[in-house]
Amino acid sequence: MEAGRESSPAAAGAAVEDALLLRHFEGFPSPEYFSSAIEPGNVPAVFVGAVKDWKAFASWDPRRGGLDYLLEQVGSSTVEAMLSRSAPIFYGDLRSHERVPVRLSTFIATCKLNPIMGNKVDSTGIQEVSAISTADGASDDMIGIGQGSDMGPTSTSQASTTPTASEESEQLYLAQVPILNIENKEGSTLESLSEDIKMPIFLESKPLVSVNFWMNNKSSRSSTHYDPHHNLLCVVAGCKKGKQKRQQTTCLCSARIHLRLGKNYAPALKLPSPRSVVLWPPSASRFLYPMPVYGEASNHSSVDIQNSDLSLHPRAKYSMDYSQKAILHAGDALFIPEGWFHQVDSDDLTIGVNLWWQSNIMANMLQHMDAYYLRWIFNRLVGKEMVCPLTMTVFT
Repeated sequence: MEAGRESSPAAAGAAVEDALLLRHFEGFPSPEYFSSAIEPGNVPAVFVGAVKDWKAFASWDPRRGGLDYLLEQVGSSTVEAMLSRSAPIFYGDLRSHERVPVRLSTFIATCKLNPIMGNKVDSTGIQEVSAISTADGASDDMIGIGQGSDMGPTSTSQASTTPTASEESEQLYLAQVPILNIENKEGSTLESLSEDIKMPIFLESKPLVSVNFWMNNKSSRSSTHYDPHHNLLCVVAGCKKGKQKRQQTTCLCSARIHLRLGKNYAPALKLPSPRSVVLWPPSASRFLYPMPVYGEASNHSSVDIQNSDLSLHPRAKYSMDYSQKAILHAGDALFIPEGWFHQVDSDDLTIGVNLWWQSNIMANMLQHMDAYYLRWIFNRLVGKEMVCPLTMTVFT
């Protein structure tokens, strides 16, 4: 049953329909309630404190020895990390990053140097991450960085601004690292961590696709995109900030800090800038300009929401009118229905787990019916425009 539902976010975009407003629940709902009242509506929902009973919630917290725990459990694993040149803001689309293999122990070492952990960095070395960069710029622990990875030409004039392997390690982001991959179980790199996760009861009968591990050593931002599956995003450590008016709270990640490894560093603390999730319904697609369907990033928006070029994307001017944001504190979970665009901001040392599963609609969509489905949807859209013929004119 629905319990402790909060009021709808007052700061949601002016054009967000009441039926699409974010809902809040205390803990996870029963399987019956989720299947009858939440999932069919395809509307996001926050489950407050839902994963606080996970072993991961107690064991992975960086402030409580979580990094050492992860190092012991999976430190020897080699995972794919995203490497971006756009730090401190990390854009997760394919245009702005490349994937590189990195030993998890190396990534954890960089996390330990974050001032949030109370460590000091002096001018004599890089402490635990000294192994990342060798004398010739190569790295045994970070394969591909400084060893001919395709990051563009390096000229003499660029030498002073080209990041070293140590600096590049700051821009790494562990995104979608498989804990469980149903289609490729051998590719479940961090499978041993599954023992720390308690499968929500309402998902036990769902066609699960994958369970993934997410972690950043410094603040990051994903590009605006949608997922082809239902998504349950669980915050194990860290928190997310949203528009809705809520009582001010203290985040586990209390500062955004740009850390230069191997140099004297005097941290300039800023006000908490926690993780945020901005959400748009599929009906707002026309304001977000999705990438072409024939490309590798077809589920990503072409628009930089924070710095829109209205000469290229004039309708983007109205995109925030159709958006809403959510706060997720450590222990909370967010249901993001398939097709909903979202952008996620993460503060330093945020750890999350997401679970993807196939929706009932997609599970029952027969391939031989595709032409009919497409025609039916097209007719429905045409009919809608005939009823409201001025809709597109207003926003063009």
